[in-house]
Amino acid sequence: MWRRCLAVSLLATSLEVSVSLPPRQPKDTYLQVPEVPEPSDFGLAELLAPLALQDLDANSDSAISEAEFVAAAESVVREAAARAWKSLDSNGNQWLDLEELATVVRKSWTGGEGKKKKRKFSADRQLRVFLWILAKRFSAIDLARSARVSVSSLEEQVAEALRSVVFLDERRSLFDTIAGGREVGDEDGSLGFALWDSWRKRRAAASEKKKAKESRSKAPNEL
Repeated sequence: MWRRCLAVSLLATSLEVSVSLPPRQPKDTYLQVPEVPEPSDFGLAELLAPLALQDLDANSDSAISEAEFVAAAESVVREAAARAWKSLDSNGNQWLDLEELATVVRKSWTGGEGKKKKRKFSADRQLRVFLWILAKRFSAIDLARSARVSVSSLEEQVAEALRSVVFLDERRSLFDTIAGGREVGDEDGSLGFALWDSWRKRRAAASEKKKAKESRSKAPNEL
């Protein structure tokens, strides 16, 4: 008798467990984080170039110290992140949904049709690093429970990126370039206003030259 009762009890428990489990989700309906290639740099030169001399010289000593340069570099990246999150937040609710990321990423991939054609990630240079940061964040959470993250929660991800080897190397290299190629980056070096102004002028000239070249290539051929 007791064996029969035990069997009935086990059967009831088994049925209860099977009923409480959610139905298995088909693989093709799983939420997936879109592919975003890891950027090789942060585009730091482009972010810093618009700054005027006084924007970097915090203590007004007519020189840009390494510490002032570091502070400015981190500040422009954080500002760029804020602009990126705002552009991705299509409904303005201060939350970024996986679908909002996926929509932008899908539009950023071009080519890829045919066996020999390679896909190209053509997202804006100043946006792609933040697309990568956001994709990395989504990859670290349980999408079955929540497929969105708050904008405020991404501050730590940006701070982590500012500690990355990629950013530190780019920042150090840029400081040395502006300072005339001397290896002064992260060595308490400094650069004068003349060097900063000269670097900005060279970048502006190179940018204008590039735009002119692109304009000529787009113009119709004249016979």
